[in-house]
Amino acid sequence: MLESCRNIPNGTNSAFYREFALQYEGVYSAAVSPRARGTGTVDVYVASRGDVPGGEVITQIQNDLNALKEINVDVQVKGAEKVSVDIILYLVPKAGYDYSELKLLAEQALRDYMGGLSIGESVYMTRAAAVVYGVEGVEQCWPEPLLCHDVAVQSGQLAVAGTIGVSPKVEDEQ
Repeated sequence: MLESCRNIPNGTNSAFYREFALQYEGVYSAAVSPRARGTGTVDVYVASRGDVPGGEVITQIQNDLNALKEINVDVQVKGAEKVSVDIILYLVPKAGYDYSELKLLAEQALRDYMGGLSIGESVYMTRAAAVVYGVEGVEQCWPEPLLCHDVAVQSGQLAVAGTIGVSPKVEDEQ
């Protein structure tokens, strides 16, 4: 609500381009970079859930914006740049829960989490772990420290699921 008050979409600002792109079927997230290529330029990045929309959607948005844009403004609509993020977590089930079933549920929860990210939204392993903790029956979970790390995503980029894996706790060999 506050964001919409700060950035009223009036045809001359980023909010207009963002809201316009979000109207299209298959567009889940949109980001705008004013002056991306210099004065008088606007780049509009679009994404679907966990991916980039097909070229026909991007072309349609481009054509429609060309008809509405301001004079002397060069607008380019682009699919967000995908950044693959691997998430490998260890999981300990609560007593009475089946690890194999929890593994599948946890992996699906992680895919859903990644699919719900917006353009420019970074990935934090603590959030990924929190998603898995939300699966009923999980006692403990933590990211594999050598394979997983937070990933900072820039404007115009979309974090997408790379390798998603859940493994049982490995006992330290003494």
